[in-house]
Amino acid sequence: MIFTSILAAITISTNSITFTASASGVRKGECVEFGFITKESDHAYEALFVLDDSIEDIENAIKKAGIPSGRPIDFSKCDLRSVGPIVELKPAITDFITFKEGIKYQLPSIVHTGGARDEKGELLAKKATPQAFFAFFDCPQSPLVFDALFNQGDVYGNYLAKNDIQKGKQHTFALTWKGESMKSLEYEFNKTNVAEVLIKIKEQSKNNILDVKLSFSPELSVFEATQLANAIHMIDSDRIKINGVKDGNIYYRAFQPLIKWLDRSERLLQPFELFLGEKDKLLYIDEDWSTDSLDPKLSEKEISFSDSSKYTKTKTCFIYVNNSEKLSRIFEAISKFKKGQVTNWYIFGRN
Repeated sequence: MIFTSILAAITISTNSITFTASASGVRKGECVEFGFITKESDHAYEALFVLDDSIEDIENAIKKAGIPSGRPIDFSKCDLRSVGPIVELKPAITDFITFKEGIKYQLPSIVHTGGARDEKGELLAKKATPQAFFAFFDCPQSPLVFDALFNQGDVYGNYLAKNDIQKGKQHTFALTWKGESMKSLEYEFNKTNVAEVLIKIKEQSKNNILDVKLSFSPELSVFEATQLANAIHMIDSDRIKINGVKDGNIYYRAFQPLIKWLDRSERLLQPFELFLGEKDKLLYIDEDWSTDSLDPKLSEKEISFSDSSKYTKTKTCFIYVNNSEKLSRIFEAISKFKKGQVTNWYIFGRN
């Protein structure tokens, strides 16, 4: 059954809304990073349109229309891919943008994440810069994003305004969900179910976009987990989004560190270094920038787990451990850190 109601300039129908936005005044060829921003945003110089209604009213209308929300990226939870229902925007955003010379690709679909919220459930886009409704890069606060991994630094400058649009000219847009489903799954790999789980995931991805949380059984060895992580990496995609991990476990990419990071001079920031053996050793790497060198002088400082919370410059920990060690050994060690103190783990297995 189709119903229609009107909220300010917003029209609500089943699985669809229309809303209006006014042109920001960007000129042909200028770099743009946003399709829509709020009236309060200070990013009009790089946005195509400014919403005529509040972002909160538009999100409420989307909910009333029956369009579900997904989930934005959240690096602290290892949610590295935006998830949500695919929605269609008309007129298409490609009516208003082109690409800089040398960039040749088709834009992916648009997903509705619903945007990041604060502890009270309020939209961050209401109050935090850039106050975006549709960002062209991975912007957690933006309710609409492309269904792809678009790091801001990687795509900055790619999008250009296609034509001059008279500043203030009002346009009407329709946002529609055609009902394509998104399915959330959760599995824990153990010594006997690897092939079975991977087959199940691939089968279910034929009819659904998948949001998959994967964890590792503590009985697995570091070597087994590393091999498995390589297999998971092969299926991680816009169709099968490997997102999140249960508390106390480790996201699969932790088993895929860059070998060059073993050289401290190759790191942008120095992590904690945890050596697991007969006796565990936790190191903090101090950076002294007072020298005349362009690079800091690095020095090791052995610290206790209880004192590690005093060192707030890093939220990353490298773990050095034998490949034959069980993951339970790692899980036990990471539990000694204060909850939320470390959000990025990398495992370096040794023979």
